[in-house]
Amino acid sequence: MKGEKNAKYITYHGKTQTMSEWARECGILLQTFAHRYRAWNGDMDKIMNTPLREATRYYVGGKHRTVRELAELNGNVCVDTMWRWLAHGVSPDEAVTKKKRHASWGKNEGKQDLKPTGCTHPDCDNCPYSDCRW
Repeated sequence: MKGEKNAKYITYHGKTQTMSEWARECGILLQTFAHRYRAWNGDMDKIMNTPLREATRYYVGGKHRTVRELAELNGNVCVDTMWRWLAHGVSPDEAVTKKKRHASWGKNEGKQDLKPTGCTHPDCDNCPYSDCRW
């Protein structure tokens, strides 16, 4: 296949495929397949027959939701950020409404002097000032 020059080929029950093809056949992500392959020393029987665990669900807004759904409800953060917040004790209800802090804020977070003179945009992504951290 195209782009698989460095692909890892695995033979199982007389069938040889790349790791990505085996992952597709199992219905799991390539990362998950590769992790299982390394962790289980290439035990293909175990890899092929172990189901995915169910996604952790949180009760928010009257429904049980996955972390991906919570991130989508928030609209401003990725799934990794949502996982980080939940792992650090932020409640699911708070995580859905929480705003992501700008990466460079650090100790000066929230100080008025960080906003350049003349800036009228509360959203940094749309601000014409490159140094705006509002």
